[in-house]
Amino acid sequence: MSDAMIVGSMLAKEIQEVADARDAWKTHAQKVEENRDKWKKYAETVQVELAIQQAYVAGLKAIIEAAKSMHANSPLFSGSGASFKDGSAKSIADKKFEAAFDAKAKELGITNPEDHRAS
Repeated sequence: MSDAMIVGSMLAKEIQEVADARDAWKTHAQKVEENRDKWKKYAETVQVELAIQQAYVAGLKAIIEAAKSMHANSPLFSGSGASFKDGSAKSIADKKFEAAFDAKAKELGITNPEDHRAS
């Protein structure tokens, strides 16, 4: 075998290895792009679900405000003896909200719900 043939054979082998590596990276890049598109779609779905939950909360707040204005003397809105971090008094309704919020958050795997609620 001549030197030219040996060199040619070695170059062909190296070229094939480079082509194989290129193909592997191309396959990897396609998978990354597919995953990116899936995560983007998931994020969009979560954003819509969050917006719906925020709208739902706004509706519930409107009901509470209406109940407060129509039934201001209800025991539900009277003091509970507890207070918020800023020192303002918590109503019985506030305490019930906190208890329900904390219970549901814990059920959903949040170990410190008090760090995530506004009260």
